[in-house]
Amino acid sequence: MREPPVSLLLLIFPFFWIALSWTISQLMGWARIARTYMAYHRPEGERYRGRSMEFGRWASYGNSVNATLSSEGIHLSMFPLFAIGHPPMIIPWSMVTGLKENVLFKSVTGLQVQMEVEGKQLKLYLPPRARPAVDRYTRGRFAQPERPAQKSPEEESVLDVIHNIVG
Repeated sequence: MREPPVSLLLLIFPFFWIALSWTISQLMGWARIARTYMAYHRPEGERYRGRSMEFGRWASYGNSVNATLSSEGIHLSMFPLFAIGHPPMIIPWSMVTGLKENVLFKSVTGLQVQMEVEGKQLKLYLPPRARPAVDRYTRGRFAQPERPAQKSPEEESVLDVIHNIVG
């Protein structure tokens, strides 16, 4: 059996990629949410590229979401290679339902912005440096959690370390 010529594969691949990207957007819910919260411009604000985001329990976009924090809301767009079927959107700050700091060995390693949009639970992962902007735009609705008193390395058990890693 002969293998298909490379030129045929190069011709078919873009159509496959477009169909795959569009299908993912439909199945994960991005397209549905974007119809309601369509962004017609990217607002001025703090921009974070290559972020990860979860759409519900099973769907996630790893390191492919660009987020801009502004007074208008959280502007979300996809890395251009994955943008087909994923129009940019702006999620209003009123949709933010929670904020969680990810901690590893007593250091904040990330910020999880939790949202509920059209019945879907979304989680956007930002770097810790985004905390002041999120606090400013949410008007401090999510106060920084109090941290327990620091333990010396001798007092910290293996279970404490595991608890900090897992959250």
